[in-house]
Amino acid sequence: MVRLSETIWQISHPVVGPQPPDVSGLYTIRLVVNHSPQRQLKTTLSSKANGIWDLLETCDGRETRNINFKVDVSQSLTFRFDSSTMTLAITPSAGDETLHHIDTFESFELNGFPWDDLDMFEKFDCRIRGREFVQTSSDVWSIDVPLRKDGGIDFRADGVYQFLISSNRDEDYGFSGFNDGSNTLVQGTGFGSSHGTSKHSGCTVQVFSDGLYRFNLHSPESTNPKFSVEPSPSNPSLPTPKVLNQRESYQLLGSIFADNQFDQVSIIYNQFVNAITQNVVVAPLIPANVIGEQENESLVVYDYEPEQNELLELLLPRNITTQIFSALLESSAAELAARMTAMDNATRNAGDMIDSLTLVYNRTRQANITKELIEIISGAEAL
Repeated sequence: MVRLSETIWQISHPVVGPQPPDVSGLYTIRLVVNHSPQRQLKTTLSSKANGIWDLLETCDGRETRNINFKVDVSQSLTFRFDSSTMTLAITPSAGDETLHHIDTFESFELNGFPWDDLDMFEKFDCRIRGREFVQTSSDVWSIDVPLRKDGGIDFRADGVYQFLISSNRDEDYGFSGFNDGSNTLVQGTGFGSSHGTSKHSGCTVQVFSDGLYRFNLHSPESTNPKFSVEPSPSNPSLPTPKVLNQRESYQLLGSIFADNQFDQVSIIYNQFVNAITQNVVVAPLIPANVIGEQENESLVVYDYEPEQNELLELLLPRNITTQIFSALLESSAAELAARMTAMDNATRNAGDMIDSLTLVYNRTRQANITKELIEIISGAEAL
């Protein structure tokens, strides 16, 4: 946004009106402070009017909501933020009557891996019918879905299911999980929007037996929405699913290896060599690959503070994150080099094509001139 004064920022942006079936004209936004995803401005749950939203700064998105609205036609919107009043005003170029606040939701849908028999695109397509929650009480919405102990996330197939809850058939209008171990939901996040921390993810559960399970959405219109998954009343003997939305889930690699679910975890990335060469590298992460280990012939006994096991618990996760970060840097450098090489080749090819077309043009032009001269001379001789 462009700063207009000490307290006013503004930006204009085009939006597209309803174009069924793919474009609904629904939009959901939030503001980010100083490019930090951990400092976001969202709105309260109070009703809005006249194109003005009150804003709160949040680091995790709880007890707030995205700025939700709908437009009737394609047009340009002007967003004006006032930091003194903490308000956002949206002015539509096509008139105030073409912009509508979205303060309540008409439907909630279950999206993600619980739909085992669908392909990846269909699993997360919130427009598909048959995945709507049904209101079962004043503040609970539910849907029953069959799950399998060998189903779930495609590459795992161990009964671990990850899902989102959309609203008004729009993922960003819905909810994702907050990793506090209390089944908390955050409105307006989705898979690709985690506030820059490990606090958010898709809602994640694990089932241990095949059967029909009930997904519950609790108090979606409140400041503290939650979810739960339990055996359906028609299958009460099923074991209770385990919720995996805990903050410590960022240690997932170590936990999986410790539980013998994988023999080895590797990372595959492009290693930058030079502008025209990148090598594909497969590097083991778990177990640790110790290079140059030699037999210690020293008789000196060392005391460690803290203890060796405590040190390893601190250093090994840092080693893994450092390797992952290094791989990301290598891949980024390799990608930029490949882009530079591709653009250089494209520029050279374009120059060759221009030269070739120029030659063809000159030859054609000369041929036409010669033809016209021959016709003129032939006509003169005929006279």
